[in-house]
Amino acid sequence: MIQKTKQTLHAFYNREDGLAFIEFALIFPLLLTMMLGVWDVGHALWVNQKAIAASHTVADLVARQLRVSEDEVTQAMLAGELVMSPFPTEDRFYLEVLSVGFDDEGNIDDDPETTWQKTTDDAPVKQDLYDKIEPLAIPYEGVVAVRVTYDYEPTFGSFIIDRLEMKETAFARGRKTAVIQAEWE
Repeated sequence: MIQKTKQTLHAFYNREDGLAFIEFALIFPLLLTMMLGVWDVGHALWVNQKAIAASHTVADLVARQLRVSEDEVTQAMLAGELVMSPFPTEDRFYLEVLSVGFDDEGNIDDDPETTWQKTTDDAPVKQDLYDKIEPLAIPYEGVVAVRVTYDYEPTFGSFIIDRLEMKETAFARGRKTAVIQAEWE
């Protein structure tokens, strides 16, 4: 009986037909994790490119005007939101539009016609956007700054990273005039 058990164990030990399945079972979780990670990274890069395009689109649409109404800025912001398609924007997409005019010394002019702002939720623009515009000062000129903030939620990697906040800022100067003036303030 011991001899027969040894022969059976030896025969089992020399068999290789289950080896491929065991190797697959060991490698598959790692391979699947890598594939899902590539999916999430690819989508994150795509969302970031969409955020860049959205900020440039809104800045370009505003910079084309001599004077803008609140409705025109709202429509430009809607166009920026549409650029983000096919990604969801509700509770994830935030836009800040800031247009400033500079006085004769290159300081930001406080006139509400030449310095105006609009955000998705009508809150004030954050101060750091003003700080980013200041180095672009040219006396008697103006700058339009548009910042897009998008909270990307990974499809598969949400157990590692809950949300990834992407911020993209675009700057433009008026095409037809030095300063884009507001008609609503």
